[in-house]
Amino acid sequence: MNKKAILVLFIFILTLSVVHAQESKDLSEKIATASTIVEEFFDGIPMEDIVIIKGSAISMEDKLLFNMVKGQVDSIRGIEIDTEKVILKNPEKIAGKSLVLLGSQKTNTISKQLALEGKVTDVEEILLSPVILKTGNMGAEAKVLIIYSKKEVKNVENSAVSKSPLNKVMDKKYVPWAATFLSILMLYLWNILGKTFMNLLNDFVTSVILQKKTKGKTIKKERKHHIKAHEFINRNEVLAFIIFVIVFSLTMSWTWSGNLADFKRMFFLNLVIVFVISFLREFIRLVFCYKHRLHSEYVLWPFGTLVTIISTYLGNTFSMVSYTLLDEDVADEKVFGKGSFMIALLTYFLVMIGYMLNIFWPSVVFQMIFVYSIMVLFIELFPMGPMAGDEIRKWNFPVWLISYIIVIASYIGMNFTVYV
Repeated sequence: MNKKAILVLFIFILTLSVVHAQESKDLSEKIATASTIVEEFFDGIPMEDIVIIKGSAISMEDKLLFNMVKGQVDSIRGIEIDTEKVILKNPEKIAGKSLVLLGSQKTNTISKQLALEGKVTDVEEILLSPVILKTGNMGAEAKVLIIYSKKEVKNVENSAVSKSPLNKVMDKKYVPWAATFLSILMLYLWNILGKTFMNLLNDFVTSVILQKKTKGKTIKKERKHHIKAHEFINRNEVLAFIIFVIVFSLTMSWTWSGNLADFKRMFFLNLVIVFVISFLREFIRLVFCYKHRLHSEYVLWPFGTLVTIISTYLGNTFSMVSYTLLDEDVADEKVFGKGSFMIALLTYFLVMIGYMLNIFWPSVVFQMIFVYSIMVLFIELFPMGPMAGDEIRKWNFPVWLISYIIVIASYIGMNFTVYV
């Protein structure tokens, strides 16, 4: 790793440390306040009359937050946590009991049932940003406390799962996994068949849409040892970039909207977010290529666009609308792998910043920033051509492996627990 990459990593770690230090102090104070409220709420209620129920769709950070609160409250510290599935199968467990519900109506079925049935009265809402506590009564003796994060109110829900045709054959919680697996399978099949008709079809469509019909010109350009600045970008690349931004914005908006009005708002928002982040990434690529005299080209991938649309329809966007094409020089490929890693590092920085900001100051903007960024990283680090992960793997296998493990864990934790 060169000095610039080390510097970027150092700044990244330093930024996270500063933010974490400030937010940890604020979070500790909020947890202490929440603990006091919970303690007072259940004061005098026997431990055996309290049932704690965890929502199946809550995020990892919400689970961590509740466990921290639970650990500081004597009245509920020793109580085991039930899942909503257990309670739904054994409703007698909560008859006449006081309830602690983790998750709002979006993430906890019991919370939703109580709201629909109107069983909770004298409801009081307490905002301890980024946490919301709702207290109420259920009959003469039983009480209820609902704890959930503010982002469950501010953030939008992933509706692609509910619209997926796979719902007819499996539980919806498995739909994102199935859609992702099928997308990877399509990519694998394309690589197997790429040397035959798939490769011919891809080259033909790409040449028709993007490239000038110049005699002797192919998608693999000849090596140029002295490349001028204006040769690092052309109209075809601009067109490919615009198509990528539009297609990805459309698929993301379809995924994160429930009706036409929401879709229009999400589309314009995603258009800006996808454009800004993608432009920053491509600008770094151009500067890197110019500095190292590498010839690369940003090209549209028709088959990847098709996979993007199909995967979104199935329930989880797997976007491969375009990719960066590099000449076939092995040395250049390894050098470009270093540049790809720097871009990936910057993208992960955006993931973490967007994710952390969304925890403490929930908004759809921050949500879409980390959702888009982690989605791009998860796909491009895939160790198969034409993904950037293949180039990073050839440049430095240990770096690629560690990076991909971190990205996969982040992708699963962030993407598969956002209200699906």
